[in-house]
Amino acid sequence: MAKTHHWAIVGLGNIANSFAENFNQAEAELYAVCSRSQAKADAFAKKYKIPKAYG
Repeated sequence: MAKTHHWAIVGLGNIANSFAENFNQAEAELYAVCSRSQAKADAFAKKYKIPKAYG
């Protein structure tokens, strides 16, 4: 059984959006995001279906 690796993104600017849009890794998932604003973290997590969001 393969182990799933969890990724997190800290800082949700243009590069983070590009990364999330193109993230397609076998045995890995985008699991969390972090921003200075909880609202921005929540919106980003919802857009890319990421389970955890931190402000």
